[in-house]
Amino acid sequence: MGFERRWVAFLQGIGAFVLLALVSGCGGDSREVTGPTVAAADMVDEGSWYAKESFPHDGAPYESEHFTVFSDSAGLEARQRVADIAESLYSELIDEFGITEDLLVFPSDQDKIHVMAFRDQNPQDRWEARAYYAGLIVMSLDHEEHTRDIDSYTSVVRHELTHVLESLLKGEAAAQEHHTEVWFSEGLAEAMTGGTTAYPIKDLNQLNELRDLHPGLNPIAMRYDDLAVDADTYRSFLYPTFQLAVEYLLDEGGLAKTPGDAADMYLDMGAGAYFSQAFEDNFGISVNEFRDEFFDRMAEHLPERYGSIAFTSFGLILISLIAIGIAVTSSIWSARSTAAAIAVAPEAAAPARGSRIGFAAWIVVVVALSFLLFLRGVFQVGGARTIDDGDKIFGLTALIAYLGVSAFLLTWAVRRRLQHSGAAWLIPLLAIGATGITNVIVGSII
Repeated sequence: MGFERRWVAFLQGIGAFVLLALVSGCGGDSREVTGPTVAAADMVDEGSWYAKESFPHDGAPYESEHFTVFSDSAGLEARQRVADIAESLYSELIDEFGITEDLLVFPSDQDKIHVMAFRDQNPQDRWEARAYYAGLIVMSLDHEEHTRDIDSYTSVVRHELTHVLESLLKGEAAAQEHHTEVWFSEGLAEAMTGGTTAYPIKDLNQLNELRDLHPGLNPIAMRYDDLAVDADTYRSFLYPTFQLAVEYLLDEGGLAKTPGDAADMYLDMGAGAYFSQAFEDNFGISVNEFRDEFFDRMAEHLPERYGSIAFTSFGLILISLIAIGIAVTSSIWSARSTAAAIAVAPEAAAPARGSRIGFAAWIVVVVALSFLLFLRGVFQVGGARTIDDGDKIFGLTALIAYLGVSAFLLTWAVRRRLQHSGAAWLIPLLAIGATGITNVIVGSII
């Protein structure tokens, strides 16, 4: 009994910890904002970003080596952190593109990249960051609606800064007149960050699932002015496939090009070439050819999902049914073996060898199911759709609860088995049932 009580106390502790984490995560943001307060009449209604958005600032920018950080009311520390993040990413991207700073063409009245880190305003369509020629607009770190962790925030800034470097390599005239097609511009920014708005496509199954949800769409055929495509389609289908397209161009198993080839393409566009010609010259394939062959190339390039049906919902259900079959066979084998042993030596009615093997098979199957379910939930195997934070918390909580309960049940079953209790055979069956239920929960999310 002491052993079981300790287990119950342990599980209660896990439950309390999870509950506390959920309550804490659902609470409001209590960060204290210490930014300067400037009257509306004293705000400066101008900035390099006004060609893109009308965001006034307080006239007190923070200067770093390559960036000027403006804001409406962000605190000094928040401005410094944005500048530090931008400086670090700038150095990384310059190295990855293999370029020197003298290749960047700034506006005549600007020698640094401008950053507008807004704190008081909220864009109507709720975007968090936006790039323009020689600058970017980004939500301040002390904005009341800023919810990303610092790594995610850094990825967003890196994405937008990739766009900024594109514009600086092309120069103002080309940036305005010689547009890079949306699939390459956004795909490169996503590829350079690992993805910011959706889970990257890692296998052919994911791509096919997305194609089924968005029939008839080819990412290489998309244009910036295609108003027929809604924002959700961009987020859930186009951005992942844009990223996949450019990753293919840069991958050793694809066209084996580099970010340096993209930089050379932008320089060619700055010299007057249109995107289609500059792309073909630097990547060795025409845009039309890549568009027509895109899905066929991806089918050859992408692997199947770990080469196994085990990571699908159907696979887990099939394995569960096989496990039940093993259970029935093992139970019959155990009963017959034990009965034969008792008939020969009633005074030494120890479990027969068949019984021990059968019970061990139960344990192995349940552990294997738990491992597959854990991989499917944590690594989002089986879908490339965006999952919001609430669903992530719910799904991971379900997994943690399942693993905790299964561990308790299996430990209890082993203990009962050591005491020769026949009831122990029912416990792995309950664990497999829990696997099925949890799989339905996780599957409905991913």
